[in-house]
Amino acid sequence: MEMIVHLDSDIFDIVESGSKDVEIKLNDEKRRQLKVGDTLVFLRRPDDVDSVKATITNLVYLNSDEEVSKYGVLAIEFKLD
Repeated sequence: MEMIVHLDSDIFDIVESGSKDVEIKLNDEKRRQLKVGDTLVFLRRPDDVDSVKATITNLVYLNSDEEVSKYGVLAIEFKLD
C-alpha cells in the first residue's frame, strides 16, 4: 500500500534530510490499513510538487488523551528509499 502524507515545508526538509524518521498521526480508519513494508510518499505543501518516498519499518500504537481516545495515536517509523 502507498499512502500520501502532506507536510509543511519545514517538516518536509527535516524528513528529506533524513533527520526525522518517525511520523505521529491519529490512528484513524485510513492509517489502520498501514503495514510494515508499505510506502509513504511525503509531499511538500503547499504545491505538493517535491516528494520523498519512505518505507514503513515499524508501527507503534500509543494510548492518549480525550480527543484521540476513540482511535489512539500511531507512531509510524520509516526509512527513506
